[in-house]
Amino acid sequence: MNKQSGPLSFCQELLLYQEIFSGIPPTISRVATIRGSFDVPAFERAANATIKQHEPLRSTWEWRSGEPVCSILPFDPALPSVSVLDCAAESLGAASAGPMGMTGSGLPHMRHWLVRVCDNEHLWVFGAHHMAADAVSLKLYAETFCQAYAGLPIATGPTASIAYASEQREWLKSPAAQEEFDWWQRRLREIEAQILPVTAANTASTVAAERQELRIRTDARTVVGVARAARVPVATLFLTAYAKTVAARQGAASTYVFTNLPGRSLRGASSATGAFYNSVPIRLSGQADLKAAIAETADSLFEALDHQEVPVALLSLGAVARGGLPLADRFPVNFNVVDHPLASFRLSGCQLLETDGSTLARPGFGHSPPTPLGNGTTSTRATMDWLVTVMPTSIAVTLEYTPQFVDPDDVRRLLSDYRTELAALFAERPASASDEAGLVADWSDIA
Repeated sequence: MNKQSGPLSFCQELLLYQEIFSGIPPTISRVATIRGSFDVPAFERAANATIKQHEPLRSTWEWRSGEPVCSILPFDPALPSVSVLDCAAESLGAASAGPMGMTGSGLPHMRHWLVRVCDNEHLWVFGAHHMAADAVSLKLYAETFCQAYAGLPIATGPTASIAYASEQREWLKSPAAQEEFDWWQRRLREIEAQILPVTAANTASTVAAERQELRIRTDARTVVGVARAARVPVATLFLTAYAKTVAARQGAASTYVFTNLPGRSLRGASSATGAFYNSVPIRLSGQADLKAAIAETADSLFEALDHQEVPVALLSLGAVARGGLPLADRFPVNFNVVDHPLASFRLSGCQLLETDGSTLARPGFGHSPPTPLGNGTTSTRATMDWLVTVMPTSIAVTLEYTPQFVDPDDVRRLLSDYRTELAALFAERPASASDEAGLVADWSDIA
């Protein structure tokens, strides 16, 4: 079988290291309920068409002669990407367990498990290997998927990863790359190590990681409207609300977090899919005047977007070489604002509702108590990961942390404080009998 081989992106290399050394493949996965008139054969055709059109979904990543190598394989229809399961309880449990066997060398890299619950309801477990998919990639994959599901000709162009990974490496040899690297090193020298905005744990924990969640009733159109009125990206609003929450707790006028940036400004970005994002530290303003805080945070975000191409691993090495700490030790908070990964996968005549993978129930509004994510105190650092997802009728705020270092009760209070800051930005709608906290998308009126 003929194979085209080439380099990985810097982000893909880090994800490959993570898979090799942890033994846990990095995946993007969701469990959702499909409600409505659903065409399973059309879904299967759409899934295969998407893999055929986009090379990263049929690529393997492995170490070869001491180097990470990406190899693109031809589309193989004998490798099923969709598993249709019975409605038995054991099938529901197997589906909700999520993506299994999705390694860097195991194809295909986008898979689906479908369980028929009743005539107008199916359970959908979606999984993608993270090396093949980031936020930009998922939107491109969804375009192909939707066209094929509707029986339309595929208008989305094919995408690849090797060419763009090669472009990244070639660019790093340029004077522009050196200038960007020097800019970051000057900026990072000015920044002191950050601390978590919560109190330390007061009891021992045998849980490696824990998650709490907050969902509030806010129409997505309201969020977009506020961002447009302020002339800033939507992410700016949630980052500013975090900074003001921290300012109220710590008295600091600004704070720094790691946040994901697209990392796709080099030549060939429009035809590239795979993991190409770059996480960099940015300064968030928490000053008292909300309008000014939003403007300052937006300036920081735009500035980072202008200097996003140097991989964060190189920035960290540069900081250490100058006598500083690794960046992961200086910036313990990751804060990302994302779209739901399934929101663009339109299934005409259907509603898509998020479903809890462990209980198979749909989430409710308000605060969800701590959920353990793993046993054993394996982490050596106090960390905190924020994920904000804007849904059609709600905002979902998910906070993961290391309970051996962090007091879970104070995390709950932190989320309550954050909710107060969000209320200053977005009006929280009153409760309605038709509200669905887990509504991802509604295409029930699409012919």
